[in-house]
Amino acid sequence: MLRVHQYTLVDPLRGDGHSDLYRGHRNDDLLPVLVEVLVDEYPSSTQLARLRHEYAIEKELGIAGVLAPIGLEELGHGLVLVWADPGGVPLRSLLRSGPVPLALALQIAASLAVTLAQVHARGVIHKDINPDNVLVDVETRRTYLIGFGRALRLSHETPLMTSPGALEGTLAYLSPEQTGRMNRIVDRRSDLYSLGVVLYELFTGALPFVTNDVMELLYSHLVRRPESPHTRSPGLPLLVSDLVMKLLAKNAEDRYQHARALAEDLHECVDRLDPSGTLESFPLARGDRHRGGELDLPQRLYGREAELRALHRAWERVAAGGTELLLVRGYSGIGKSVLVHEIHKELTGAQGYFVAGKFDQLGRAVPYAALAEAFREFVHLLLTEPEPELERFRTRLIAALGDNAGSKALEIGRAHV
Repeated sequence: MLRVHQYTLVDPLRGDGHSDLYRGHRNDDLLPVLVEVLVDEYPSSTQLARLRHEYAIEKELGIAGVLAPIGLEELGHGLVLVWADPGGVPLRSLLRSGPVPLALALQIAASLAVTLAQVHARGVIHKDINPDNVLVDVETRRTYLIGFGRALRLSHETPLMTSPGALEGTLAYLSPEQTGRMNRIVDRRSDLYSLGVVLYELFTGALPFVTNDVMELLYSHLVRRPESPHTRSPGLPLLVSDLVMKLLAKNAEDRYQHARALAEDLHECVDRLDPSGTLESFPLARGDRHRGGELDLPQRLYGREAELRALHRAWERVAAGGTELLLVRGYSGIGKSVLVHEIHKELTGAQGYFVAGKFDQLGRAVPYAALAEAFREFVHLLLTEPEPELERFRTRLIAALGDNAGSKALEIGRAHV
């Protein structure tokens, strides 16, 4: 039992190392509550800002499937976020208790899709859909979405390539474009990929990719096709398996385009499911054709197959131990950067880094400007790495540069970590 201000917390529901979620009651009127408490006694400004952001987003949405907080209160040097408790359990707990019956799993999936459609209709992208951020009331078949601390109020954003430890979201449920290694924007369809991972786990009892190697996990999201849910769980209807695999498409254009169309298909699955567990097939994503309001330009690269082959062959030679200089030239705006950034996937598989520098007209009088820009980007990337990795690079730099290494610069690098 834990007492926090005017609340008594009795049941820990989940924790991720940064915050814990408890079930309890308000002392003065015994109102059942859920309370999120930051773990650190002195939380970082980022942790505090994320909790404030979650409070603001969930308060504004006004959606039945999104818990609306009733308070954001100070606790020592931190904050606690409070909701009225609707009942139910985290989806993670439900998954751990054993296989979820197909009818119940479909109803949970349909409820989540409806809520996500309403969230997207209000111009919000969740960016962290995972079982810890979903509450399920098994009796009513209702779901509730929380965890909007990383949510985006824009229609899309362009992620930057950074170290895995600095990525926003839960890595096992991260969309390929959220890794920053795919040269694609993050938009509402990124949530649909993450929801696809959740549904894969819901229908099969396992994640599509399981590994302790972070870079291998990111590479799997980028290029590897997961085993079909129908293969993992032979009793699962093929139609449900195809639906999940469509959500897990690597390119956003190949997924469901709208959560509302997904919800329609899932509701139809619920209606068509036979008591014996069989499901009559029907065409998926028909509702996507009738959704208007958004113009989604395809992000594929067209007409650059020869250049891509040259780029990939150069990378293969370097990965085999060679050293090469590759120059890409052309007028401004013709897509040089887009072409070069297509190498991100291969670099992730080899656990490599990608940095770039441009020769531009304004900087043409500055010696080595493009090289300096590339190395500056590399240093910024290194400073997002954990201290052991940074120390390894620091040692290698000192050994390679010898007397040419600026000790003061290395000290500055250490101070920024």
